[in-house]
Amino acid sequence: DLPSFPTRRSSDLVTWFTSHQKQRTELKNKIALAQGQAAKGEYQASVNSYFDILKDNPLYQPALDGQLSSAMLWVENFHITLPEGQNPAEVAGPALDQILMILDAGLTRTKGSETADIRAHIGWAHWLNQHIAEREFGSDAEQNLRAALASDPSNVYANSMFGDWLLLN
Repeated sequence: DLPSFPTRRSSDLVTWFTSHQKQRTELKNKIALAQGQAAKGEYQASVNSYFDILKDNPLYQPALDGQLSSAMLWVENFHITLPEGQNPAEVAGPALDQILMILDAGLTRTKGSETADIRAHIGWAHWLNQHIAEREFGSDAEQNLRAALASDPSNVYANSMFGDWLLLN
């Protein structure tokens, strides 16, 4: 006698396959939306779209990488628009908190030159936090920029952002 194995009905397999394909299509569409937002300079929207993906799939590497990339672009192009009389810290502060959280998490997942990229962006985010949001008073920006250069002396971001830091300070 051969052992009996539970079998799935073909309708169960079709249902599973259809559901799986639908989920994959939805995920691809969400990734495409986030990428499109980043390409149009809508970095906060892009970061939030990746957050939505990561709620259901917290370890989904393409979403983690995309969110990190969008956060770095956001730092490079950071600006705020204020109605007259509004405090810049009220707008810039929460955005920079969100950016720093993503960059710090990304730093734990990377090695090599990408670490220097992220560290440089963290340094620049700290500079923005100090000079736009007026919430930091210390040397976090300089320390991160120098750490980026120490880990990769030829890193473009580290050199550029540290050069800007030197000129602005």
